[in-house]
Amino acid sequence: MAQETPPPAEPEHLDQLRANLMESARLLRDAHHLDPEERGRLAELIDELGQALDPNAPPETAANLATSASALARALHEHRDEGFLSTTRARLDEAAAHAEAEAPFATQVVRRFLDLLAQIGI
Repeated sequence: MAQETPPPAEPEHLDQLRANLMESARLLRDAHHLDPEERGRLAELIDELGQALDPNAPPETAANLATSASALARALHEHRDEGFLSTTRARLDEAAAHAEAEAPFATQVVRRFLDLLAQIGI
């Protein structure tokens, strides 16, 4: 029996994921312990991820990328310790690795976000 393709994400589900990402981007913009330019660039990438979520990708793919990115953005906003940030960053990296084939554009945005974090030492 052939493996069934999961149904695409419901528009309402994607809207909620995007709203959570927008809120996470807003929180990043208020992360005053980060350089203003850096926090602006990070927030822009989180906003961009919301737009890059593919409605035709399996719902869990979009959810994993969005929730992992939101969790990391919120951890940055809360100025969490290095260990927590490292764990949260690893979850986002893992989510991107699993999503690469199903959501290539969103994965590219996540990779740019992770690269920027590395450049600023996070």
